[in-house]
Amino acid sequence: MKNGIFKGLTFSLLAVLFYACAASDPNIETAKLAMQSGDLDKALEATQTAITTNQGVSPEGYYYKAQVLEDLAKKQAVDSREDYYNRMVVAIDSSIAQYQRADGSGKELLVDQFHRSTLGSEYSAGVQVYNGRDSLDTKALVKGAHHFLNSTYIYPDSSNYYYLASDLFYLGGQEDRSMELIKSGLEVDNNPDPYPYQRLATLYTARGETDKSTAILEEGIERVDDDINLIQLLADAYITGGKTREALALLEDLISRNPENATYHLVYGSQVYNSVVDLVNELETTYDNLDQIDDYAGEKTEDELKEDAQDLVDRISTLTDTAIEELKLAIKYDSENVNAHYILGKVYTNKAAILIIRSNYERDIEKSNELRAQASEIYEQALEPLEAGVAIDGENTNLWNQLFQVYTRLGMNDKAAEAMEKAGI
Repeated sequence: MKNGIFKGLTFSLLAVLFYACAASDPNIETAKLAMQSGDLDKALEATQTAITTNQGVSPEGYYYKAQVLEDLAKKQAVDSREDYYNRMVVAIDSSIAQYQRADGSGKELLVDQFHRSTLGSEYSAGVQVYNGRDSLDTKALVKGAHHFLNSTYIYPDSSNYYYLASDLFYLGGQEDRSMELIKSGLEVDNNPDPYPYQRLATLYTARGETDKSTAILEEGIERVDDDINLIQLLADAYITGGKTREALALLEDLISRNPENATYHLVYGSQVYNSVVDLVNELETTYDNLDQIDDYAGEKTEDELKEDAQDLVDRISTLTDTAIEELKLAIKYDSENVNAHYILGKVYTNKAAILIIRSNYERDIEKSNELRAQASEIYEQALEPLEAGVAIDGENTNLWNQLFQVYTRLGMNDKAAEAMEKAGI
């Protein structure tokens, strides 16, 4: 129940109907008089006596008990009303249920309208704070949060009050409580928006609790069909948590939905290439073992190590080519993206470096020279994105540093010297 709380017949008109039709119970009359005189403890005792005397069947008794409990709640500090409101709601529910089973007079409408009216002061006070939240101090923000929290006691199935209370508690410096209220709101929210999931996941991520962020985003995507923002956040969470495969699967889904989104291609290409790093380290280790085969103490034969090396070379080549393709698409759809130019240049540079590594371990001189020639061609390919990058941002030292390395490898000494100076080396 997010909206429409105050719709319906007015409380005052229904009250006239109720008093006109109410049966005469001396305990109820005692409760009324006590309420008028302000003796709420006596009034509460009288309503309970009315209920007990009638063996728990007293819709009128429960109705007045609810009224007394509301008055008692409002006499408490704003952060000490939970018990009274909880008991009030129980009394309201009992009164409505008993009227519905009884005379068919429709008096349950009055009780329901009373229930709605109890929300007014708490909710209104919370809204007043929320609307002025940018200019209020912590104490005022937390007080406003408690007004919304009290609204959740009055209407525990209304998720919106949990979210509003959460926002104010967060602004008031109570992050833990804010997060718990988002979770409580989601538990009762039958049709959640993406925002609570985004909010909670972002807070978990800021704390370094990636697993919790991932879990809440996975739940959100399941409950909020195909929300693109949740999917993006989950991909980020997977990347942060080292779940590259899961991240790539999500990014593939994002690209299929929006194939011209440069950011998706950039992130996907970058992540694909990041997975190459471990493989390169593994390849170097394998080559070291082959180079020192006589001293190798492992269980694999020389032929098996050669097979491993070739498998790693093939996997590295496939992943690198995929990264290059994605980064080229990122530049195609956003030619001014300096990061895309830089990363593509770096991927080319590293691809060439891998060929150099292979050539160093190649015992066949002719094949070794072929690999070095291929590396030179790849270094030349790296020039295009890197030079395009410095044309966009001539102050970018990372780009100039990368260019310095490429120019040096290609023997372009004058340009290498210029790049070194601009890189601040």
